[in-house]
Amino acid sequence: MTLGGLGLAIGILVDNALVEVENINRNIEMGKPVRQAVLDSAKQVVFPELVSTLSICIVLLPIFTLEGASAYVFRPLAMAVLLSMVASFILSRTLVPTLAFMMLDTTRQSRVHSHTLIHKVHAVVERLTGKLVKRHVKNVTVLIKKGGWLSYFHSLRRRLCLVHRTQ
Repeated sequence: MTLGGLGLAIGILVDNALVEVENINRNIEMGKPVRQAVLDSAKQVVFPELVSTLSICIVLLPIFTLEGASAYVFRPLAMAVLLSMVASFILSRTLVPTLAFMMLDTTRQSRVHSHTLIHKVHAVVERLTGKLVKRHVKNVTVLIKKGGWLSYFHSLRRRLCLVHRTQ
């Protein structure tokens, strides 16, 4: 059952480190030097990581009140998950920021103003998506003002039926 517990916890174990690394990247993208980005990131994510780790650990505590065969089966699973969660939290607070600081280039600059093809395509897609959302909000507002929700849902149903018939 110990391997089963680790199998259950593997996604959450990776999550603590991933949150830390992504937040370090976000701080670097904001233009902060690597050292400051690592320190700020560690401060910013400590509480959310602690709460998520504690909530998972608290959920598993009642397993230790079990008796008999069920205790024999499920206590190793709960113990494996609890210990791996604590280890993951400790490592994401200590080892991950240290390795990030050591491995990232200290002269790394923000890539916010990068003009590569992928950034240009991304900007175009973001702009078009923004326009599409604004147009949809405008259409929904007009429909609601004209005929209320019933009219909106009726027109939506007609559109869906037409799309379904053409396929």
